[in-house]
Amino acid sequence: MYAGPPNNGAFVIVENNLFESNSCLNGYISQGGGASIGINARICNNIFQNNVVTCSVNGEAWGGGFSSWHSDTVLVFDNVIKNNKVQAYTGVGALGAGFAFFMNSPSFIRMTGNVIANNEIISSCGSGGAGGTIENTAGDVLFANNLVYDNYYSGTSYCHGTGLSIHDSSLISIINNTITGNEASIYGGALCIWDSTTTATTLAMNNIIWGNSAGSYQPEIHITAGGMSPDIVYCDIEGGWLGEGNIDSDPFFIDTLYNLADSSLCIGVGIDSVEIAGNWYCAPLFDFDGTPRPNPPGTLPDIGAQEWPDSITNIVELHASVFPNKYSLSQNYPNPFNPTTTIEFSLPKPGFVNLSIYNVLGEKVADIVSKDLTAGNYKYTWDAGGLSSGVYFYKLESGSFIQTRKLLLLK
Repeated sequence: MYAGPPNNGAFVIVENNLFESNSCLNGYISQGGGASIGINARICNNIFQNNVVTCSVNGEAWGGGFSSWHSDTVLVFDNVIKNNKVQAYTGVGALGAGFAFFMNSPSFIRMTGNVIANNEIISSCGSGGAGGTIENTAGDVLFANNLVYDNYYSGTSYCHGTGLSIHDSSLISIINNTITGNEASIYGGALCIWDSTTTATTLAMNNIIWGNSAGSYQPEIHITAGGMSPDIVYCDIEGGWLGEGNIDSDPFFIDTLYNLADSSLCIGVGIDSVEIAGNWYCAPLFDFDGTPRPNPPGTLPDIGAQEWPDSITNIVELHASVFPNKYSLSQNYPNPFNPTTTIEFSLPKPGFVNLSIYNVLGEKVADIVSKDLTAGNYKYTWDAGGLSSGVYFYKLESGSFIQTRKLLLLK
């Protein structure tokens, strides 16, 4: 898909699509295996997978899943960006196997709630950002509530910032992400901020940056050039990092969406807002799954993309109680799923119960429960075999209790 030309004042909506197994091959600059967008855009609830960008001569390849260039405003919500590749064997290099922003103009970017996983750079020249690259932006960029994991580099040259690479950009806010399991050859397996100017403002807050690798050199974060010194605060960084509120502790993930175990020291040690150089930065009001942040209310937020799922980790205690003392809606499991998943909830008193599934447009796609139930603990299996891959929401209503959670169908 191509959307453009750039800067014509229009706005394109790209929602609920599957961009799969596309390829882009060019002699000099190749970009956007799944989609190339040179216009203001809302990119929501899409799947970009198994797309390939290849540059065959002395040039560069970027944006395996999608690329966005010369746009003023780009909103990227709730997408799955996985198993994409960029390949470059000579020339400048390969950048952004999952996604790439090359703005070259004042910009407003919001990238939240995305899965960015298993994207690969194959290159024999300089490379960066197998998960994604943000380059040449001069505006307000927010990267929040994303799961960035298991992106990797295979080649004979160096690769920096395999999870996320930021180059010559300013006003970047990296907040409440989980970045783990990414592999680079050098210069920051999780995050690389490079060649930025001294006027750049980069804040990393409430992130889990753990279990990444870059050979034997700076496995988590690399910062270079320009005298730029980003603020990195209230993060869990393997090996430690100097900054207010930072910790160095195994986050103890309990599932494939990187929820936190009860024993995790990431629980309740984030910050809800912080002032840096006269600017205020705030944690998102909801986590990756749509759970309100902080959870429970009145506490400090957790570090990472997920708030502590007490309804998951306390399932054993929940079922040991004949009559639960509060309403509870658990995160579905497994999640992601294909095509069946289990949803559990608890009722402290009898009443009429409605448990329904909705798509991202707010349309009801299934009723799981719609009847009177007695107090107790309940477990239902939902079969989504007739629906397309994407993000869905399930809502429990009983009396005055209403709670919604997010689930992810991947076929």
